[in-house]
Amino acid sequence: MYRLSQLLFGARSIKKYIFKNYWLSHPGMRILDVGCGPAQDRDLLGNDVFWTGLETSEQYVRSVTNSLRLNDSIFQGDVSTLLDLNINNFDVVLLSGIIHHLSDDLVTSLLSDCKKVLVPNGRIFTIDPVRVPGASKLEEYLINSDRGKFVRSNEEYDQLIPHTFSQKSIEIVKSVGLLPQSTRVAIISI
Repeated sequence: MYRLSQLLFGARSIKKYIFKNYWLSHPGMRILDVGCGPAQDRDLLGNDVFWTGLETSEQYVRSVTNSLRLNDSIFQGDVSTLLDLNINNFDVVLLSGIIHHLSDDLVTSLLSDCKKVLVPNGRIFTIDPVRVPGASKLEEYLINSDRGKFVRSNEEYDQLIPHTFSQKSIEIVKSVGLLPQSTRVAIISI
């Protein structure tokens, strides 16, 4: 059901565009995909990377476990269990469609925990819907219908990024699918 809704609302097209234009992958890259769901982004990350997923749904973890690639692994847990897993040294933490499901306090805590599992000069890569000025009524309706109850404006997302991060690059990607949607891409460096 999740994959079907993502397809119908154009999320897959947007993600393909984002990963093609903003994702910088290299052989051997270690990626932590927090809230990986059914690993729907895994095929967009490159074949020669080390992928680790973190997911709350036992059903998704089971289905992903049956299709893991050689350098892949998955853990069941939520964002609050990240440090308990004792996994670290990631080049990138991917938060794809996660932040808009979390309160401000949880986002701040998650970003702090992500920083602790990254290598020096590591990055956090986020993708989330964003409220933009002048959005159509349909786009506003779609945002308000999202299961994530914390879709923010670009400025509100920015306020959640601690000043301890050295650099950030933010892009707003307009819809590339059938339905109007603005998506925020943030690349945050430590």
